Amino acid sequence: IGRGPFTTQEKTKKFRAKYGNCPLREYDLTELSKNITPSYWSYPSDYPIDVPGVDSDNSVVKLLNSKCFSMAKDWPEKGKNKLKSPESYDGVKVRRNIYEEVLCRVEDEMYEVEMAIERNESALRKLEPIAEEATRLRELEEKDGQPIGRLQYKLNLRSLNTIHIGSIARIYGDSGDEVIQHLLRNPLVVVPIVCKRLQEKDAEWRKVKTELAKEWKLALSENAKGSTDVKCLLYKREIEKSFATERLIEDCQEAKSFAKYPSKIQRHPATNMILPDFHLSNPDQKLALYQPHLSVLVSRMMPHMDAYNLLAAQFGGDRSKFTKLWSGFIGPWFGLPSSYDSIVVSSTTAMKFSPGQKVRTTVGDGQIISIAADPQRYKVKFSFGVGYVHPDAIAHLLPSSSSAADVAGADDSQLMQDDIQILFGTENIYLSIRLYMLLVTMLYQAKDAIAVSGYTSCKAAIVDFIKSKTDLKEFES
Repeated sequence: IGRGPFTTQEKTKKFRAKYGNCPLREYDLTELSKNITPSYWSYPSDYPIDVPGVDSDNSVVKLLNSKCFSMAKDWPEKGKNKLKSPESYDGVKVRRNIYEEVLCRVEDEMYEVEMAIERNESALRKLEPIAEEATRLRELEEKDGQPIGRLQYKLNLRSLNTIHIGSIARIYGDSGDEVIQHLLRNPLVVVPIVCKRLQEKDAEWRKVKTELAKEWKLALSENAKGSTDVKCLLYKREIEKSFATERLIEDCQEAKSFAKYPSKIQRHPATNMILPDFHLSNPDQKLALYQPHLSVLVSRMMPHMDAYNLLAAQFGGDRSKFTKLWSGFIGPWFGLPSSYDSIVVSSTTAMKFSPGQKVRTTVGDGQIISIAADPQRYKVKFSFGVGYVHPDAIAHLLPSSSSAADVAGADDSQLMQDDIQILFGTENIYLSIRLYMLLVTMLYQAKDAIAVSGYTSCKAAIVDFIKSKTDLKEFES
């Protein structure tokens, strides 16, 4: 079935057709085919459909699908007109998730055990008649009263092939080559011994297979459902790319260009929810002086406490550095508490300045207006406006006769609203803010997507992974 000159001719004809060189999903079928469902397209009218081994008049043909084919709806690959579908991946070279890794490992183990048993059984079937013949020859020698070994016998070299020889050598380990040599020189004595050894190994390996089958069945049942998550690895890679320093810097440098030409933005279904927005103008007329070409939405309702706990676990022993970073920058900038610990740790920096005093800070000279309680910081009036300053940012007190006495001459009516903050920072500060926003946004989406118990266990698993209590495979599973 499916052989002969005619079949070869038909296959060659199909190969030379316009649909024969590439998979059907890689052609532009908008005019030739019809989209029946989101995942299925109809075959073009001129597409050659053949069912190997089945006649066209057979009733089996009526049960087979010859009208449509599956083409997963996915995103177009950048710079190409072809669809990038999970169905086109090479399963041997690419693993989509940790569950598929387990299934493939179980499959490999089953294959190796089955092959070892089959090779051993094949060698046993080949040696059993030879062993029976050797036993009869020994009995004939004993019956004739001749000493055993007086007659020399040789094993026919064609009696065993390479698979049989390899199976025999494998069960004897390092001494396998020596046993093969004795088997060829003195088969009358060695063949029955080898045959008995093969029988013992056959029984032993089948017993081991029965025990392993329970573990295989359990592993397959636990990982079968998770292996259907075909986009897990692809989405994970895209999310990791969005955290890359080069990508974040590119968003900042090319923000205006992205706003003019949205097609340049690298979009992906996995990162659509965490991508920033790009603008050419500020809709708020009061902020016309500052045009944020790039904007990211962050709310106080997001799980900042969970982000705090994860960052604290990441710093580990350097808790003082993390406390200083949070209370000195992240907390004041986002309007968050200075600490989320159950026992609030008092600030290491004492509030040693009072309102009305003139101070020199890292952003310039100014006069203290008031002191904020949580988080602890000073409200300072500068020549360019009013802002909040952390105690660590104040260098020293200025004398009352300093020229900074004129800094209070600014008109309050020209100041911006209290809920607006402006930060002039370096590239590292920008990256820190963007990475923290990405972390909080992903935690917010995870909390919204899964149940409360699942979200809690997910946080605990992340903390254990950060503290090296679990490895990567166990964490992903």
